[in-house]
Amino acid sequence: GIVNNFSKIVNFYHPKKTILIAVNMNPRERNKRLLSYIKRNKLGKSSIAKWDIQPAKTHLKSIKEADIIFCFGNSFTYNSYVNCGTNQNKIKMFNYGSKLTPPAIKQCKRITNQKKRRFLYLASEIGLRKGFDLIQDIFIRNKKLNFHLDIVGLPSNHFYKKSINQLTNILGEKSTYHGWVIPNSKKHLNLLKMNDYFIFPSIEEGQVGSVVDAISYGLVP
Repeated sequence: GIVNNFSKIVNFYHPKKTILIAVNMNPRERNKRLLSYIKRNKLGKSSIAKWDIQPAKTHLKSIKEADIIFCFGNSFTYNSYVNCGTNQNKIKMFNYGSKLTPPAIKQCKRITNQKKRRFLYLASEIGLRKGFDLIQDIFIRNKKLNFHLDIVGLPSNHFYKKSINQLTNILGEKSTYHGWVIPNSKKHLNLLKMNDYFIFPSIEEGQVGSVVDAISYGLVP
């Protein structure tokens, strides 16, 4: 299973073989990155969602107890485990694909021949881990350029609810906040079709499913 309650389940059932599903970075590396980012950018504790900072001691115990680790992600995810002392021989790396059926190129009504470029930021949660502060910084700095930004997802806390409102107020017609959009819905697929670029500067991550979906629809990540 995943890291939450992994050790409790193992100690209760005593299975012969245990497999840990790791979809994020090692908790020690994850906490280090997030806390460092908060300090550098003077964000304060209100930016932290209750699940952002992990109970590293408990989770590291689960990682140590696991016989095999199925690690989903890239080299940064892999190295976060190896650098924190996990035996690399028990880490098995995986990537997953998209379930979406890509449309024919002629069906994608892109506007690549025009000066305006469309950017999509699509997250399961909009907050610290998913790099929304970087989104704010990038698009406010470049607000004079000709672009449109679609924002999809729910804020992780009140801090980022205010951040979304602040960004959309500054950008005006250059941005649209859609809230939560059901995956594979008509609106979700239309957002993938109509955008040119997928922007997702996550601070801590494993593999982001929405990135895989976007690439399958021809968006440039």
